[in-house]
This record gives sequence, structure tokens and C-alpha cells, in this order.
Amino acid sequence: MLTLRRKFSDPVFLLAVMAALGAFVVQSGELGSSDTMHRLQVAHSFWTSEPPVFPQEYPEFGLHGRGGKLQSWYGMGQSLLMLPADIVGTYIERLPVFARYNGNDPAVRSIVVSYCTNILVNVLTALIAFRFLRQLGFSPKHAIAGVLALLFCTTHLHYTQNMMENNYIMLLTLVGFSFQ
Repeated sequence: MLTLRRKFSDPVFLLAVMAALGAFVVQSGELGSSDTMHRLQVAHSFWTSEPPVFPQEYPEFGLHGRGGKLQSWYGMGQSLLMLPADIVGTYIERLPVFARYNGNDPAVRSIVVSYCTNILVNVLTALIAFRFLRQLGFSPKHAIAGVLALLFCTTHLHYTQNMMENNYIMLLTLVGFSFQ
């Protein structure tokens, strides 16, 4: 009981909980854009026999790569980030409880990927932003206020809801600044 009480008095733990709850609350379960749907298809192609780009999407999307194989023109960073959630979401979608939900929008797989990935990125961004602000000499209270402002008063909130690559890039940038 004492350990639990100590956890709930730790400001960094509470900051991570706030970031997770904030990401959870603003989620719609949709991926937000065709770009993100294409990136999810690339993630799906990493571990299944499905192609990264469907042939009917060319020439509007995709380009021919090695051996004439149709590839996405995006980088693979966000696709790799979504890969674990895609695997879990695919298996959850196949559960009998979701048999009648199949074909609805958003799909169960998209919901799982959206929630898992955005909550993870939001929590990691909050923790690394807190670390970076502390490295810059801010007090814990000011660093927490700065992180909350970043999460809820900037476009970070919009991109948490609409799962674009922007928050992922911000996370990587903050990691680079913090660990340089």
C-alpha cells in the first residue's frame, strides 16, 4: 500500500498518467488520414503476405522499386512504430466477439493501432520533454507546466487525435536534444 501511495505522489508518474489519459480521451479510433492508412498497410506488409501498396492504387500512390515491386513512397519509421500494435490489433480483430463488427469504419485493427500508438508516443513525449526541461534547469513544477502546455496547448494535441507523423518526429527530436 505504501508503494502505491508513493507512486501516486511522484510527479513524473502523474505526468505520464495525464499524458496517457489525454491521448485516450481525444482518440476517435480512426487513423486520421490516408497517409497514415498507407503507412499502416506498409506495417501490415512487413509481417503478412499483403503488398505494401495495392496494385489498384497505382499510379495515384506508390512507385516501383527493386524488381518492379510496388512500394510506398513514405519512409518506414511510422510503419515500424505501428507494427507491434498492428500485430496485436489484427489478432484482436479476428476474435469471435468482433465477427459482426467486421466491415465497419473504423476497423478494430485501426482502433487498436490508433489507441496504442498514440498513447505510447504521448507518454514517451511527456517523459522525454520533462527530462529535457529539467536538463535546461527548470524546476520540477515549471517543467511539468511546460510539458502539460506542450501536450494540451499546441498542435501536439491535434496530431494526437489525427495520428500524423508530427508527434513521432517531435519525440525523436526531443530524444536527440536530451541525449546528445
